[in-house]
Amino acid sequence: MAQGSQQLRSPFWLHWFPPAVVGGAALAWGGWQRFHTFHMEDPWLLHFSQVAAQGSGLFQGFNASAVLMPLAVLAYLVQQPVALVLLASQWVALACVCWPLARFALNATPGRTLAGAAPNTSKWGVLFPWWVCLVWWLCFPVSQLGLTTFHPMALGLPAIGFLGVSLHRHCTWGVWVSSLVALACHVGFAWLIVPACVLHFPLPGAKDKPHGSISFRAPLFAAGVSTALWIVMMYVLPAGSRIPGAQHAAVQHAGPHNTDAWWTGAPMLWDLMTALALLPLLGVRWCIALAPVLLILSLSLPPWFGALLSNPASFDQPWLLATLPWLLFAAMEGTARQALQRVAPWAWIIMGTTAAFAHGVLAPSPLSPGFDRSVFAQDARAQDAQHVLQAIPTKAHVAAPPELAPALLANSRLVTVHGSSDPLGPKHFTILDRSHRDDLQGKVALLRTPQEIQLRQWFAKDDAALVSVHGRYLVFRHGEDPRAHLANRYIRGHASIPGGLRLAGCLTARHATLQPAAVTLQLEAHGPCPADLAVRLGTAFRPERVDLLFDGLLSPAQLRRGDVLQSIHGLNIDEHAGVATDGLRLGAVLAHGRRPDRDDPIAVTVPLQ
Repeated sequence: MAQGSQQLRSPFWLHWFPPAVVGGAALAWGGWQRFHTFHMEDPWLLHFSQVAAQGSGLFQGFNASAVLMPLAVLAYLVQQPVALVLLASQWVALACVCWPLARFALNATPGRTLAGAAPNTSKWGVLFPWWVCLVWWLCFPVSQLGLTTFHPMALGLPAIGFLGVSLHRHCTWGVWVSSLVALACHVGFAWLIVPACVLHFPLPGAKDKPHGSISFRAPLFAAGVSTALWIVMMYVLPAGSRIPGAQHAAVQHAGPHNTDAWWTGAPMLWDLMTALALLPLLGVRWCIALAPVLLILSLSLPPWFGALLSNPASFDQPWLLATLPWLLFAAMEGTARQALQRVAPWAWIIMGTTAAFAHGVLAPSPLSPGFDRSVFAQDARAQDAQHVLQAIPTKAHVAAPPELAPALLANSRLVTVHGSSDPLGPKHFTILDRSHRDDLQGKVALLRTPQEIQLRQWFAKDDAALVSVHGRYLVFRHGEDPRAHLANRYIRGHASIPGGLRLAGCLTARHATLQPAAVTLQLEAHGPCPADLAVRLGTAFRPERVDLLFDGLLSPAQLRRGDVLQSIHGLNIDEHAGVATDGLRLGAVLAHGRRPDRDDPIAVTVPLQ
């Protein structure tokens, strides 16, 4: 280490701190915008936020992490959502990776100068650490993880980088400390630590140790502890404290496992190697150390291996990012050979170009040509979400869509992703999204969409009431009368004498009132109707327009005999003129597109008032 320090003409922090601050600030700004505009919909963010809030980080099997609970305590002290604190710690960790990258760039190979020039004795030697950091920020896995979700593996990347530097420089205490820190962040790092320590195990009588000697205990200690922790986390500690709802949603989000193909993961790994211009293949020792993880990334997991890992969805994006620091080490060590000293600068320029190209194609960042900048905008959806957050009280158990769940997990709220198969006990509120109605408004196909079927089931429940509507979001409170709150405004009274024109056996039309931009229907119920009942509305014999009754906020299944009901339906200029001239025809229709019963009319002409 003394030899490398004597060659430095400027403080070491100048080689890594500026690119770390600039890149980390850009990543943090993008992630902050996505979080506050509710565009971080990946279930892993919710899963690890709940794990941190409940202090069950050590009981996650393959995803066990000891640092999540201290971060949850920090979130409590600063009065911020746990998800936001986890994201902030991840952004800082990704920026700190620049430190080991710059250190390795200044001392790539013991006893040799990098690319044929001593550090800081040429323009290339001065700029090379910055260039390596630039390549790090341009690699698409950094943006894919840092801008869209959270994973505790990202927190251990600085330690993994420092472990690589310590093994390379034969630093005993660095191997010990970095191994323990990496394992505290994610126990899965054992897959990286064990093979790396085995490959760097000092041979008896080895003399090529210009940076100092390393004892036999350091790599042996790191490999042994990693293996022991892996066994304890996977098979000894109980798994009863896992968060089943969020983990179920995360596995479902990852998609079904393909057991027929054995090379399904190769394109993802090939994209990364292409982005690095295949230069990591020159560092054979590092590639061998990464072989177990690279093999898992390349091959689809057989069923027995997925059961061994407890969660096959883990081996995807976070693991691809975990290999990146050592892949850059491999490229630096390979291009630092004496035989490549003349072409090394050009090779790294090519790598920077390919990394920038891959970033533009694959990374979800503003530098990508096809990037959707609406994810940074405070649009109507973000405003609706803010209103929902204000409407949900503290210490409530909420089932919410994925984009709302991380932000709701604050102030002692317990949140699950709506639709998970194993909820965490009785819920107080359920939040549903009705935005699909805007795309199919006025069409019978709306009644057959999975989203509408789910909404109908909730409106038909007898123990949940719609208490508030915030744009696209509907908030249900459990344990309430479904005909109370907002649904009650559509029930205008009770009819003692039945009347009106028959639409279906359970519903008749009394009359309609034409308004400047809408028509108001006066209806009478003769009992509960099918939950998928809607009305055809128009001037034709068989109107094509299909509308939900009562703004879609009161289920026909909740109607009672004698209810006098009001339903308002908007009209455009042409529809208004047609109704004023030709009258209004109204008919009942179900999700299959036909009448509820053969005896029901296709449509009837409703008298206007």
